Amino acid sequence: MVTMTQTPDHGPRDRLALGEPPNDLTSLASAQAQRGPWFRAHPERPGRDKGCWWFTAHARDVIPGGRFDLLTPDGTCYLADLAEAAVRERVGRYSAARTWVPANAVDGVLVSIVVTLHTGSRPLADSTHASAAALGATRELSAATGYGLTSRWAQAHFHEGVAGLLYQPRFSTGTEVAVAIFGAEGSRTWAVRSSKAMREVVIGMGLTIAPVPHSVDADDTATSNSL
Repeated sequence: MVTMTQTPDHGPRDRLALGEPPNDLTSLASAQAQRGPWFRAHPERPGRDKGCWWFTAHARDVIPGGRFDLLTPDGTCYLADLAEAAVRERVGRYSAARTWVPANAVDGVLVSIVVTLHTGSRPLADSTHASAAALGATRELSAATGYGLTSRWAQAHFHEGVAGLLYQPRFSTGTEVAVAIFGAEGSRTWAVRSSKAMREVVIGMGLTIAPVPHSVDADDTATSNSL
């Protein structure tokens, strides 16, 4: 007679399934960084951003502002392989609701194009690969709100010595890919091929831009510069 072992109850299916990162991530597939174009949407407003190559970080006792931000003095810079994907990460709250995009979430923001990710010979960890599932990763890594857990996954990858993490941007549903590049916290003077106003890209995507009172905040993804 075969005795069936009862499967532990891990709670409702609608509960977050992503757990803490495993101690060993070396079995995750890796990829070499491809030459661009890669795109970054970032504020041009004085005091709001430090340019395209800005690596954000957080202190140990502070909630991260970006999905894969590292602990200071290390940081993360976020880019996407399509301009539209980079833009959606800033205005996705509005496009998902199929409503107009506030002008103050668009104006003063640039979409910059870069060619080189400056990863050297180090590979990127590829969380879009099927091997990620065996390590306990789920698509919640790219979509879960509350960045404390996803930041700890980034920190674990960083300790493995990879140059960054490939992942699926939250607000894009096609084959778009985003990358979180790891490096020292702060800005770089690395080359940017070109930049254009994000307003142009938003209009090209068929989204409507509407004026809003100055007191209305832009999308919260705008302040984190993360994808």
